Amino acid sequence: MIGSLLYLTASRPDIVLALGLCARFQSSPKESHFTAVKRIFHYLVGTTDLGIWYSKGSHFDFVAYCDADYAGDKMERKSTSGAFANCCSQVLWIKNQLEDYSVWYSHIPIYCDNTSAINLSKNPI
Repeated sequence: MIGSLLYLTASRPDIVLALGLCARFQSSPKESHFTAVKRIFHYLVGTTDLGIWYSKGSHFDFVAYCDADYAGDKMERKSTSGAFANCCSQVLWIKNQLEDYSVWYSHIPIYCDNTSAINLSKNPI
């Protein structure tokens, strides 16, 4: 079921996080994971009019926002201060997806509220 949803992530980034969390348990799923995947399908049925439409020749501003959260990971209760790195990887993934549709970006601003991540990104070493 998760594999069948993966192709939608190019046009439905709103399910990427939920699908990624479900994919963690793909090797040994429980009933709760099956229920979560079914909820994703129910969500998709109710939101068929949502999605990203990549029209040829159109231009839009691509801006990313990152919010660090202490102990925000509900599964392992660890800090998500590495959220900036996650955000960067997601931005690169979306950038590559857009390049498949001939939409090119050379500069993508990422706004982050984590001071240590901002200082790391400014450090050239």
